Amino acid sequence: MIKHPFFKPYVESTLGDVPKREKKQESSEEDIKPYSEREEDEQVGLMYELQTLVAERSDLIKTRGQKEKAAQWKLSQTAYDQKRGTEKRSEATDEGTENVTAHAHSAWTMKRVGARLIRVPAKAAQPDRKTYAEEAQTNAKTQLEEIEKKLKTLGKIPGMHEAYENKLAVAYYLIKAQKAHERRQLRIAEIDEQIGEIREQQGLGQGGAIKGADREQIRLLEKEKVELLEKTKAFDTYEAGHVLRRFYEIKGYAEQIAKGRIVEYAEAKATIDEGLEHMRNHQPFLLTGHLGSGKTEMARHMAKLFMMQNGVGFEPYDPEKHLMSETEYLDQVYDKLSVEVFSGGEEASVYDLVGKLKLVGKSSTDKVQLAANIEQLSEALEKAQVKGLSREQIAGLILGKSDITETLFNYGPLGRALRDETPVIIDEINLVPPEVNGRINDILLRRVGEKVRLQENGEEEFMIKPGTAFLATCNLGTQYAGTKEVNAAFKSRWVAKEVEYPSVESTYDLILAALVRKDRVRLPPNFPAQAFESLTHLAVVTRELQELFSGQTQGMRFMAMSGSSPVAERAQLEKSVVSTRDLMRKIVLVWKQKDFSVPLDEIIAKNILAAEVFSKDDQKLMAEIFIRRGFFQGWSETKFKTAGISSISKAELDALQAARTSTTSGYQAANQKYDDLLREADTRSSALKSDLLVGNMTRAAA
Repeated sequence: MIKHPFFKPYVESTLGDVPKREKKQESSEEDIKPYSEREEDEQVGLMYELQTLVAERSDLIKTRGQKEKAAQWKLSQTAYDQKRGTEKRSEATDEGTENVTAHAHSAWTMKRVGARLIRVPAKAAQPDRKTYAEEAQTNAKTQLEEIEKKLKTLGKIPGMHEAYENKLAVAYYLIKAQKAHERRQLRIAEIDEQIGEIREQQGLGQGGAIKGADREQIRLLEKEKVELLEKTKAFDTYEAGHVLRRFYEIKGYAEQIAKGRIVEYAEAKATIDEGLEHMRNHQPFLLTGHLGSGKTEMARHMAKLFMMQNGVGFEPYDPEKHLMSETEYLDQVYDKLSVEVFSGGEEASVYDLVGKLKLVGKSSTDKVQLAANIEQLSEALEKAQVKGLSREQIAGLILGKSDITETLFNYGPLGRALRDETPVIIDEINLVPPEVNGRINDILLRRVGEKVRLQENGEEEFMIKPGTAFLATCNLGTQYAGTKEVNAAFKSRWVAKEVEYPSVESTYDLILAALVRKDRVRLPPNFPAQAFESLTHLAVVTRELQELFSGQTQGMRFMAMSGSSPVAERAQLEKSVVSTRDLMRKIVLVWKQKDFSVPLDEIIAKNILAAEVFSKDDQKLMAEIFIRRGFFQGWSETKFKTAGISSISKAELDALQAARTSTTSGYQAANQKYDDLLREADTRSSALKSDLLVGNMTRAAA
């Protein structure tokens, strides 16, 4: 048993004093069965109950503290208002929000607009509005007392104190191990950067050959890296360590989702690392992939990271000037950085990409000229009723514009990138006309320190700088209208990488990251615990639909009819797919925003299936895949139609059911791959289940 002295006081304050074991009297009742003598499942259940009660107690104490803070603020604000003789401020703090000051000033009332009642701003809160805030506080106090009683009851079980203390100690040492793991990862990344810097310096001056002391330095760095990787591997192979690492990953994903940023799940991180390496070596990098695979967002992310690595677009951190931590400052820098993007299209021209000349009115800085302009403006205003004096003429006079024009070059994305030393992204490069792509053939091959000329601006000369880089995206497949065959010579200038859809495990972790609470890696208290298993089903069905769309899998449709008899036929998704973006924005986050009050099946039906109006064949196949993975159980033809899905008939639903129960239809063989993926996903998720559902109102069956 692992022990640590500072856990004991906390355990005793939670569970009460350690029960004393007295000698059993013959006439007394039977002793409470010790924790250590109970079955493993019962021990797990007791510990889960204990953790749930502690989590609920923590939430109640936190929200009650916020309410007390709000009440104190209201008292002080009321005194202030009375002293000033002003109208009493809004008491919107009854909503129990953390930002008391901001919400205290928000007042609203309900008004009728046509046939609808809507909430509109008001000068003051309505005095007759019932919020149940006081009653809720009383109930919360009662709930807290009940929780304390239940905790003390658990504390009477012999051995419960030791078991809980041990669990806290194990968690403490695992977290310390995780912190050490993170430090090793940081050092590994630092070593990679050091090696890359040495190679880059040698490559610039000596054709890439690593010689002398530099070669020995790289050997020592790589030796240290190998040792660190061995320790990292040992941590990951330890089951509890692997689970903890996944929790930390999910926590990191959740933070990025909350900020609206790209999430570097395992496959995405590998692609981004590869892209940054090519950018450092000044090799144009092309991301290819299917709809919704995240190509453009990855390119934007890489461009911003590259700008930060080269110190482009922001000033160095200064604690005296920026008044925040360096981490906070760089976080803000990332959000504010602007990336040059050229979006492809059939009408795109070289001038849209590079830039074009523009005639503008020349502003005068001559004092005599400005004085004359002011005089002209004065006379013009006196004659405001005179016809022929346009608003443009008056505006020109105000701005000090004369009739003299000058020619300026209006830089496009590529021109600005060369001028400002930033990366440029050519999005959907196979939609761009070949003559536009051909314009940058020579520029793509220029190395740092070499010069290029913009013939569109009178042979203006720029030097390729370390922060300059070229990225592009390209759609795969024949489903996209307007795509063009990219010239072989142009393609040869790029290092290409296919961006695949996330694996089932990554998709599952992204789903969890979108659902967990902000303050801890746990599902919200109102999450329907009985729906926990549906999360793995959702991850698997998303992957299956993506493979059917990208052609990685040959699909079979069993909801098919030949006359009155069911048949199985080959099928692919031609126009539709549930991308990772769709999964998050149209399903998972919508479900969470509705507080899980709407069944997941209904959200999928409305936001995914019913929204697929461009291909009824795709709609039908997608619906069948969802049904096969456990969704829409018991749904009839009528219910599908009510949800806006008119492509499915009763006969087809019956055909699918017949195929599922038949031993000769080939149904089992066709679904074997995804059944196996589902079993693997369920096994991985079971390790996270009990911790994710701590504090949940209704625990799912173990």
